[in-house]
Amino acid sequence: MIILIMLEVVAENMIVNRMSVSVVTACMGLLLLGPILACECNLESQFNKDGD
Repeated sequence: MIILIMLEVVAENMIVNRMSVSVVTACMGLLLLGPILACECNLESQFNKDGD
C-alpha cells in the first residue's frame, strides 16, 4: 500500500521530476515483470500442480 502512495506522489510531481503516470507505470512494470519476461523465475517449482 505504501508503494502505491509513493508512486502517486511521484506522479503528482511530474512537473519537477518529469515522471508522468505513464512513465511511472512503465518503470514499475519493468521492475516487476522484468524477471518473468527474462525467464529468470522458476515458476513451476513454486506451485504444486497436483494440489488445489
